[in-house]
Amino acid sequence: MSRFWRTIDICLLGTSRPFQLPLLLLLFFGLNTALFAQNVRITGSVEDAETGEPLPFANVFIEGKFIGTNTDMDGTYKLDVNKRTDSLTVTVLGYTTQRKAVGADNPQVIDFLMVKEDYALGEVVVVAGESPSETMMKKVIKAKPINNYTKLDRLQYEAYTKYEIDLENFTQESLEDNKLLSRFPHLKDYVDTVSETGNSLLPVFLIENLSDNYQENNPYRVREVMKGIKMSGIQKQDFITELLGNVNQNLNIYENLLSVMGKSLISPLADYGLSVYKYNLNIYDTLFIGGEPHLEMTFKPKRKDDYAFKGKMLINIKTYGVHSIEMELNDDINIGLVKDLKFSEEFTKLSYKVSEDSVAYAYIPQKERLSIKFTYYFGGETRILGRKTKSIKDIKINEPLIDTAFSAYEATSITNDAYQQADTFWEAHRHDTLQKREVGIYDMVDSLKKTTRFKIILYTAQTLTSGFAKTGPVSIGPVPSIFSSNQVEKFRIRLGLRTNPQFSERVLLEAYGAYGFGDNRFKYGGGVSFIISRKPWNKISLYARTDVDFKSKYAEEFDQDNVFTIVNKRNTSQRFYNIEEYRISYDTELHKDLIFYLTVQHREITPFFYFRYMLDEVRREDVKSSEIDATFRWQFRSKPLSGTFNREAKAGRFFAQFRKKNEFPFIRAKYMAGIKGILGSDFTYHHIAGGLQGDYQITAKMSMYYNFWAGKIYGTVPFLLMRIPEGNFAFVHNKYFFNNMNMLEFAADEYMSLNFQYFFGGILLDKIPGIKKLKWREVITANVFWGNMSQQNREFNNYKSKNQYPVDIAYPIPYAEAGFGIENIFKIIRLDSIWRITHRDNRSVMNWSLYASLFIKI
Repeated sequence: MSRFWRTIDICLLGTSRPFQLPLLLLLFFGLNTALFAQNVRITGSVEDAETGEPLPFANVFIEGKFIGTNTDMDGTYKLDVNKRTDSLTVTVLGYTTQRKAVGADNPQVIDFLMVKEDYALGEVVVVAGESPSETMMKKVIKAKPINNYTKLDRLQYEAYTKYEIDLENFTQESLEDNKLLSRFPHLKDYVDTVSETGNSLLPVFLIENLSDNYQENNPYRVREVMKGIKMSGIQKQDFITELLGNVNQNLNIYENLLSVMGKSLISPLADYGLSVYKYNLNIYDTLFIGGEPHLEMTFKPKRKDDYAFKGKMLINIKTYGVHSIEMELNDDINIGLVKDLKFSEEFTKLSYKVSEDSVAYAYIPQKERLSIKFTYYFGGETRILGRKTKSIKDIKINEPLIDTAFSAYEATSITNDAYQQADTFWEAHRHDTLQKREVGIYDMVDSLKKTTRFKIILYTAQTLTSGFAKTGPVSIGPVPSIFSSNQVEKFRIRLGLRTNPQFSERVLLEAYGAYGFGDNRFKYGGGVSFIISRKPWNKISLYARTDVDFKSKYAEEFDQDNVFTIVNKRNTSQRFYNIEEYRISYDTELHKDLIFYLTVQHREITPFFYFRYMLDEVRREDVKSSEIDATFRWQFRSKPLSGTFNREAKAGRFFAQFRKKNEFPFIRAKYMAGIKGILGSDFTYHHIAGGLQGDYQITAKMSMYYNFWAGKIYGTVPFLLMRIPEGNFAFVHNKYFFNNMNMLEFAADEYMSLNFQYFFGGILLDKIPGIKKLKWREVITANVFWGNMSQQNREFNNYKSKNQYPVDIAYPIPYAEAGFGIENIFKIIRLDSIWRITHRDNRSVMNWSLYASLFIKI
């Protein structure tokens, strides 16, 4: 201290007398601050007292002071306070406020166990003018273009995502009572009895994904490169690719609608949020985070059945950006299998240079957590719990991006070694360490894979998801196609074989044989596909078959080889024919948004029904035609997920429904030319067509599907080469078909068609007492086909009058049908009642039918 006082003496001696006293006072107060205003570092956690679950975004502050912070995603906090502070306060929405004394130690740990209380968000009574809550939200909404990170010119970051599936409320006792899982007694060693949810859990599935992400807005480009994928139990399959693509979707609260599990939910920051939500701003407690003031805003839906959230967010009152948000699904909404949904997100405010003299800021999501609870049961009260956690680091804003960061052919890609990354890779690159429960999943599955029972269960699950039973490098299937029925063959058996990636990831060989017990004939087909390149996608395929068919261009969705066709419309006219077909096709990616398909084919069609026409004064009963077909398919901002043998992963309807709907439709343009003389072909004609197909989200609840197609055929041809709308011969609803139309009932060489579905999401049925609990959802359908036939083709096809014709013409009155359906019956059934509106007096038609379909829809 003597050196300190000598310094004071020197300062005073070098100062004139009038200034010595002020300088002495200034030094005194500075010394007082240095000696007595030392800070204390306090750390701790905030948890639910009953369940032990961490509480993110809890407010931790000194009352009456502008000092405070909030807990992170793991419920922990750290805070530097003045040594003279006597107490620390914690508030969490829905919990009783707690205060604890601050000791003299430095540093010190203060943990809080919060006790729940019944609460309701208070109503804001406006006497005159506008409430502070509404004023604040208007400013937050107005500032969205500035604070929305997706509006940045360029952004790149590394994302680490974990997706876990657990069985909740699963105890050792329930394990012993479960007929399936009781066969694996060592599972009880992995039951988590002290989980963060407060309930016992049995973890069963875990996926880790590490990816590099790039986005650019001028021009608009996005890219995700998955460089590490680790999963428990299941090997690489197309449905896993589909699952990963959807799990890693960004939930951007600055958008009006958030897509979760394929459902659209209204964001609390929606442009029209004030008409959906009630907001309540806590103007009495100001938290300073990073030196800037923040206020807490709570929110809940104005109407119970809105697809909306309840929760709270912390808002920067200088920038009107959201620092953190925590919300959960409104209890009363109709989401089918989803029992509970919680989402929380924490942002980091980063600055970046706009020019040499100016700096701007951006809010980047740093960590997010999503948990979804499903209502399917596995013994007693066990439920499925899906959890996703995602963190982001190595963020770079508006830095130059090299063109190789993007791809003209794919928005999402998987590196060749992503599935083979070693444990050392994950230890070095995980953003956080695995919890004991998560490590246990890998250990548990490794032990289960050694048991015969588990191998059988896993093999069965993989067979059901892919449709093929794997036997080494060859798979048998598709399983739903083994048994089927139609009016020509009666009962039909079909057995198919195809190679799998174990054989080759570039070559696919396939073949099948079928036998009909009604016509006592054997049918067969087969082909080979070769992938020339994947980036860009180039594939060539050769295929040949002789079989019974019914002219459907959507055979991949629903064909005559389907177990549900055993229950078919036996009293209606089913026009089948035998086809011998030889086809070579090539598809290539011109751009990730634009695909080109080229097909050269020869067909010989022999109908099983009355069919005659005159060609060169010779009566013919069959059709021979050789054609070249060129088709373009374009969708703006498409995001395909590559499969093994297909440009886009074939994940099945269940996993595909989780994708966020693209607001832009598929647009198709087609040109087909019939060439006379090649392989005995008898016809020259030109077929030009185009259309669009897509899904459009209208509101959070309501959406629609549409498929419009129009075209014209130039030339004289039999009606089997014209446009024939797809009739439905089974009692299974299909969105592509005209369900109450007979097969080959109409034909046209000039046509327009529309398939339309409108999904109400329960907006009507939820208004009916007692029905709302069932969570049924209504849908209306409408299918229209208008088609004309030139006079030359009418004469060629022997069209004379309404009472004597081989095929009908939907002119001038179009064919029309409409229906009303209910989906989510018992969680898996959809029933549709369809009425035929026009052409009701045609032969052997069904003017009303009831259709059923099975589909687990979230």
